[in-house]
Amino acid sequence: MSEAFTLIGKTDCMACSKASGLVRDRGGVVNYYAINKAKWIVDLMKKANIMTVPQIWNEEGKYIGGYDELVKYLYKGDKG
Repeated sequence: MSEAFTLIGKTDCMACSKASGLVRDRGGVVNYYAINKAKWIVDLMKKANIMTVPQIWNEEGKYIGGYDELVKYLYKGDKG
């Protein structure tokens, strides 16, 4: 795969860990930002009215969604 993803998550979030692991298991790269380690991310999420994690984007900046959407994206080839 070798695709890169940006993931906003939380260190104690099971779905965030699963999403990261899924990407890495398929040969991808994860740029991970933890909301409990960076206040600017929390502020950005509030401004965008995003309330849950993980939040995932592909390397082209296309918003994927959360863990379930990532699974669909990776396994069904929904990259359009």
